[in-house]
Amino acid sequence: MSDSPVEAMKRSSTLTYDGIHRALTDAQRTLAGVDQAVDGIESRLASGYGGDDGIAFLDMVRRWHREFQRINAATARILLVVEHSSQTDAKTLHANMEGVSALAGANVFDGGSHHASNSYDTMMG
Repeated sequence: MSDSPVEAMKRSSTLTYDGIHRALTDAQRTLAGVDQAVDGIESRLASGYGGDDGIAFLDMVRRWHREFQRINAATARILLVVEHSSQTDAKTLHANMEGVSALAGANVFDGGSHHASNSYDTMMG
């Protein structure tokens, strides 16, 4: 038996947020890995690896490292917004659908309401 349209909308909203959350979490893990790699390169260069060329490269690597840290922080903030929006959206969607059903006096999303059937019978009768 298939879900009602209300349940389908709830599931669709949840799947959308779950997909966004999963993509951001994957991006965050990737960025953390890049950050670790850049940190390792920075450490080697700071210890004198590469001589004068390494020292020149070190400044650029430090800029990369700062940029990756900013990107990581921004990704974490976006992830928090998505998590909050997901929870808020789910609650709002549920409340709105329940409100519509209550106002209609029946589940208007059940594939055909009582009112619609009566109206059709009256028109055709």
